[in-house]
Amino acid sequence: MDNARTIVKNSFFLYASHLITRIVNIVYIGIFARKLGIEVLGDFGLVTTLYFYFVTVVEFGLTPLFMREIATDKAGSGKKFFNILIVRYLFSGLSFLVIFPIQGFLNYPPELKLLIIIYFINIFFIPIQSTYGALFKGHEKYEFTSIITLVSNLIGTAVNLLIIFMGGTLKEIILVSIPLNIIPVILYFIFGRKLNIDYEFKLDLRLIGKFLKKGLVFFLAGIFFQIYLRTDLIILSKLSTKKSVGLYNSAFRIFGFLLVMLNILVQSTFPTMSRLYKNNFEKFKKLFYGLLRILLFVFFPLVIFSSIFSKDIIILIFGKEFISAHLALIPLLWTFFIIAFNTPISLSLVTTKYEHFTMYTALLGAILNIILDLYLIPKYDILGAGLATIIPRLVNTTILMSLFYKYFFKIEWVKIIKIVFLNIILGIGLYFFREYNWVIVLSGYLILYSLLIFIFKIITDYEISLIKGLVLDFKDRISGGMVSL
Repeated sequence: MDNARTIVKNSFFLYASHLITRIVNIVYIGIFARKLGIEVLGDFGLVTTLYFYFVTVVEFGLTPLFMREIATDKAGSGKKFFNILIVRYLFSGLSFLVIFPIQGFLNYPPELKLLIIIYFINIFFIPIQSTYGALFKGHEKYEFTSIITLVSNLIGTAVNLLIIFMGGTLKEIILVSIPLNIIPVILYFIFGRKLNIDYEFKLDLRLIGKFLKKGLVFFLAGIFFQIYLRTDLIILSKLSTKKSVGLYNSAFRIFGFLLVMLNILVQSTFPTMSRLYKNNFEKFKKLFYGLLRILLFVFFPLVIFSSIFSKDIIILIFGKEFISAHLALIPLLWTFFIIAFNTPISLSLVTTKYEHFTMYTALLGAILNIILDLYLIPKYDILGAGLATIIPRLVNTTILMSLFYKYFFKIEWVKIIKIVFLNIILGIGLYFFREYNWVIVLSGYLILYSLLIFIFKIITDYEISLIKGLVLDFKDRISGGMVSL
């Protein structure tokens, strides 16, 4: 199977499972918000925000490092797996201890403090889930991760909906999250046996030291990005009302859904990009442009449409009570677009020896975001929190582009100008139909966009080949019809 077909296969499995689970989760969080209210949604957002800070600590940047190690050299992956698992369990224990003084410092109500502590028990399931996930992806067994994600998420959502419709509270939902997290752990053990690798349960301090040293850059970049991404909600909780926290969290949930979809594509190209940079730079360059064009082709029109019809989207998912959340959603959507545009650049740095640059820019982004939050939230509330996310991303993208030019190559903007120009024109036209039914407008927009793409040959033979390859790969699993990378 060639490189292009491998990426298509990986992307398909990840997108198929995650798209289903994320759509289900969006429906679930909408029901959650309608049944339990704005303030409870805000409390849940604060609990999960603190939790994901420490998930990043537990992972310690080892996932991309482990995937890169396996992608370039699969020998010894069983030994590496065990030692990374040990490290992550150490960080899980430390994280659980540290959360006590932190939640005390934040001075939240006693009920919220208790919910935070209970939910943090789940931190002890992260090492198994995250390390096995990286192991499967490094061996390009994305279907394993996809099945586990799909099954565990559907079961979890069904149980949580049952609790909500039976009149349960946030406390019951958080309590049941602990047994629900056992399900993916069991599934990871089962699928882990299918890899046919030798698991060496031998502690290697030298190997651990090597991983900690190399993983430090990924960890710092990850934690700085999480601070940039999630600190808005914490600062809102201290400077504004519980209602504002709930409104912003509803917009952030949509933003998070888009980030997950983007991250899936990034993960599926990671092993291939690592290999191509090492073995064939021209093919690496071709993959870069292919990824950039596909991201623009998919996400640019999505962000334009969602911005214009942001009120309708909020009402559809969360109800009219949340309509003012569109003030935060619009800047978050454009923040997402900047992140998507920047993804091929940052991914190129991460898959090579220049990953430390992403750490520095992530730190700068985190600092700028906190400063802007402290200034803009008191003035503009949730709109200020949304605006505070855009400026740091623009600054980061500018810096990373200059570094990319220096260490890789200058981007040929002519390769993407048609996609950008077409979306701008269609976006202007779409604005004049903003008062019409959004479903009808969306249908017409998609038809017109698709026709213009093919009429003006916006999509290259390479992108068409990826679409054809997707069909071929899962109809008969035979070779052919793909443009080789």
